[in-house]
Amino acid sequence: MMRLLFSLLLVMGCFQAQAQFETPISWKYSLREDTIPGQYIVEAKATLQSGWHIFTNEPGGDGLLMPTAFDFDADPALTDIGPIELVGTVTQKEIEGMGVVNYFENEARFRRTITLKEKIQLSGSLHYQICTDEMCLPPAEELFLIKP
Repeated sequence: MMRLLFSLLLVMGCFQAQAQFETPISWKYSLREDTIPGQYIVEAKATLQSGWHIFTNEPGGDGLLMPTAFDFDADPALTDIGPIELVGTVTQKEIEGMGVVNYFENEARFRRTITLKEKIQLSGSLHYQICTDEMCLPPAEELFLIKP
């Protein structure tokens, strides 16, 4: 009986610890019209807690770093998707044994220019990895939905 009670308390403690984990990054998405008719700018803005960083879409290094990427779900109204544009200050740092790496600290903004036949609800996914100078969290996927 004592073993059962101990096991139950251990399992409950694990669930409680998992529920208390707060991610060190938050995302906001926006859509605005460009100056060219039918073109829109989609922006994914990351806010990072102090000490964390996120890699750019071309992270550099030894080829093992996960680039930040975001893509849209297929829709016939979505006719063209431009490359990812970086907004903000990119830090370049030489890391021994890895080479030069490219990342953002505190805040990162990733933009894509798209062409739409009509205003639609956009959905897709964003793939990224965040790190400190000591460790990295596993790669993550963030699903998004942007309403016009």
